[in-house]
Amino acid sequence: MKTLVYDKASWHIDAGEPADRVLAHFKFIMNWCNQNNLLSDEGEEILEFGIDDSISIHSRLLNERGNMFMKKYYDTFISANIENRSEMDEMLKTI
Repeated sequence: MKTLVYDKASWHIDAGEPADRVLAHFKFIMNWCNQNNLLSDEGEEILEFGIDDSISIHSRLLNERGNMFMKKYYDTFISANIENRSEMDEMLKTI
């Protein structure tokens, strides 16, 4: 199975976004996915090791439901933050 890359921290950092903000966002995404049981074993392992500027959100980090969510909503999810967590929770209910 081919790995589908949804996003990479380096894409944002290379585009000039502050690394600390980018990494905080990726940590938020990974933690939210973990809290909602969307991570694969590999994703849980990456989260346990820690998020750094080499992180990418890709299909191997997610279980089947997580990939269904990302394929449908990642364009919305990419701008997600703590303030719209409830919106994300509602989107998840549709998967």
